[in-house]
Amino acid sequence: MVEATTTALSAPASVIDVLIVDDEPVIRDSLGLALGHAGLRVRTAATVSEAFALLEAHPVRLLVTDICMPEVSGLDLIVAMSTTWPDTPVLTISGGGALGGAEQIFEVAQPLGSCRMLAKPFSLRAFMDLVGELLSKSPVPQQA
Repeated sequence: MVEATTTALSAPASVIDVLIVDDEPVIRDSLGLALGHAGLRVRTAATVSEAFALLEAHPVRLLVTDICMPEVSGLDLIVAMSTTWPDTPVLTISGGGALGGAEQIFEVAQPLGSCRMLAKPFSLRAFMDLVGELLSKSPVPQQA
């Protein structure tokens, strides 16, 4: 399935950085592996605090974040992205959790700066297609 989607993310002229933030290692690793096979440079974080540190050091073209995580919610990360890196698209992934269903979470996340959302569980193909769409609209980030 990854081979079918890599054409949408064909070899870029420069490296495209993506940050995946999710407290579930299986999700971080599987999405990171798929994006890596598509030629993207992927960084991952298990917490919002880790994500902030990575974003300060390495601007990204796309942020993929879960919402329901321990310590700090992904909603706080979305707010920070919209104020500090407003041109960077945010793809929200969520299974719902304590904050309600995935659709209710997106209703909250979208006004805060999330561009799109995928409800867990989702197909790898749907994820890769959406990443390709968001990256095609994403400007190259400037160093802070």
